[in-house]
Amino acid sequence: MSSLDRLLGKATAQAPVAWPAMVLVPTGLDPMSGGRNKFMRGFYIRDADTDRGISYEELSELVPGAFVFNVAGTSHREDALQGAAFAPGEQVKLIPEPENRYDRNAVAVWDTHLRKHIGYVPRELAPTIGRISRGREPFGATVFFEFLQGKRRMALSVLVAPAAFLQTLTIEDEDE
Repeated sequence: MSSLDRLLGKATAQAPVAWPAMVLVPTGLDPMSGGRNKFMRGFYIRDADTDRGISYEELSELVPGAFVFNVAGTSHREDALQGAAFAPGEQVKLIPEPENRYDRNAVAVWDTHLRKHIGYVPRELAPTIGRISRGREPFGATVFFEFLQGKRRMALSVLVAPAAFLQTLTIEDEDE
């Protein structure tokens, strides 16, 4: 089994895994390196019991099938990105495009009402996302980070995970 398969939880059938309680912690507006007026905002994940931050790699070990990716092609759809439907914490839909003339494994990223298309799952992850979307276990996708130039959203990262796991996540109150 490849490391990507392990990362995405493609192990042989096993009993359901119980994951530790986790909380999404808002980051606020953080400056980014590499340029003036560039910021990022979203969430990091922490263990609710130990208050310890959880890395993306650890998340994929604790929650088989969970991972984060940067949406590809957003520079071609900057106007669509500005909608409230793509703020951190909002759900998005991952829609396979088997008829896509450039890549039969392409998976598009849309808002939940399928009105605005903002980009694609990166090519190297698209076949796996396609298999996940056709699988028995329901998966969900949530905007995890937004990347801004001034006040304009320029890119997104998305958390993909089993729907049952996403339903257990709570967002920590920013005043805590």
